[in-house]
Amino acid sequence: FEFIKNKGFNIFMNLERINQREYYKNIYNSSVNLALPGVGEFTFRHLEILGNCSFMICDKKINQLELPLPIKDGEHFITYENHDDLLEKIKFFLKNQDLRSKIALSGRKQLEKYYSPKSHGKILFKKIFNWKIYIIIFDRMVRKKILTEIF
Repeated sequence: FEFIKNKGFNIFMNLERINQREYYKNIYNSSVNLALPGVGEFTFRHLEILGNCSFMICDKKINQLELPLPIKDGEHFITYENHDDLLEKIKFFLKNQDLRSKIALSGRKQLEKYYSPKSHGKILFKKIFNWKIYIIIFDRMVRKKILTEIF
């Protein structure tokens, strides 16, 4: 994203590996976090940013992904359509700290309310293996086996 660097923003962009504490510190201390498209549906950057109660701008493609919690564009995060739109939104939200904070807090609350590692694991398992997992329970009352879907 060289085009952003040339616009005079104070940008932290690190392509080298940093430790987890430093990574989360950078997310938390950033006014605007860009959640750029990752590889496939298993990019967790969005969850990390929401978990840090930080403001997030994403490519509009996020609206097409099945995420492990219900988040809405404009309420829990902001999307952009192209480079010009992204620059315009960065400038706007840098000037509007109260709105930025409100959206970040709303995203964090949504994460706290709906996210669980267990449900996320189920989503990943289904996506990766395209399986349903069943367990067989022997019901002593009716003396027969019952097939129960657990995922």
